[in-house]
Amino acid sequence: MAMKKCRECGGKVSSSAKTCPHCGVSKPYTSPSGCLIFILAAAFATYMTFFKDDDKKPENSYEKAEDTQEVRSEAQAVIQSRGFTCTKVNSTHAAAFGGSITVFCDDVYEYKIKDNGGKYQVTAE
Repeated sequence: MAMKKCRECGGKVSSSAKTCPHCGVSKPYTSPSGCLIFILAAAFATYMTFFKDDDKKPENSYEKAEDTQEVRSEAQAVIQSRGFTCTKVNSTHAAAFGGSITVFCDDVYEYKIKDNGGKYQVTAE
């Protein structure tokens, strides 16, 4: 049994003592593990509340892309860089799930671009 300081008066008391022989306070020495668990739980709750990233997708993800000229230009550049034909993008349609976009080019071609974390995969449909 180790001698510890009383939490109330600071006198030396056995770690297994039920009361302090100096001041009479009950449970004069409590293990700091209870406080440590509380502090860790509070820190975890704070982290989850303020710093959690909510599984955000990259900003260039096609999951919620609108049919704008910027999206059309980027889609055309991606399609052409993969060796496919696309001189004019007629429209784009974002998929509801999966981070992909369907692109219609030259009133003839239909391509699907899938965003794999910034590495685009193009398939002819």
